[in-house]
Amino acid sequence: MLSGRMTCEEQNGTTTEVDPGTTAVFPLGRQGTWTIHEALRKVFVIHK
Repeated sequence: MLSGRMTCEEQNGTTTEVDPGTTAVFPLGRQGTWTIHEALRKVFVIHK
């Protein structure tokens, strides 16, 4: 994450705060909810 802030909530209720400097991995098939607190600026890679 380059800038902004969000909360990722998994289906099991686990939450992760994502803010600048955070690296996150979202596996294929992941389901959950992103709550955006501030506009996001991010870099992402799709790897199969």
